[in-house]
Amino acid sequence: MASAQPKSATILAWFAIVNGVLTLATPLFATLFGQHVPLQVIVIILVLGFLSGLCGFYGRRANTWAFWLLFVLFLLQSAEYFSQTFSFSFVGPLNFKFGWGWYNPPSRFNINLLAIVVCIWAAYAARCVGALRAKLSGSAAEA
Repeated sequence: MASAQPKSATILAWFAIVNGVLTLATPLFATLFGQHVPLQVIVIILVLGFLSGLCGFYGRRANTWAFWLLFVLFLLQSAEYFSQTFSFSFVGPLNFKFGWGWYNPPSRFNINLLAIVVCIWAAYAARCVGALRAKLSGSAAEA
């Protein structure tokens, strides 16, 4: 049974679980639709999905570290950059992003708005859960 926690933290934990399941299923869906996905991308997607689900599972049990790990996990997904010689992208399959592109040299920079919102939400949930746990442990020590 989950410990008492703010409703926003519970909703975020469930979002992380659903996001984890959908992210873990992404390589399967890509294969079913005939898309070739490189092995490195599959590994990154599986790690993102597993960690998101794990954070949601432990977040449901009001563990502060799970929300901080979720913050870091989505912070990695908040931006991506592509050019002819270098690329950086850990953006998962569930995203809402916008970006800028340059013609010479050809490159692109994207910001994932969903990941930024989840980062802010996870930090807020971690602080709320931590404060609630401190309050509950303080009242238990007084009793």
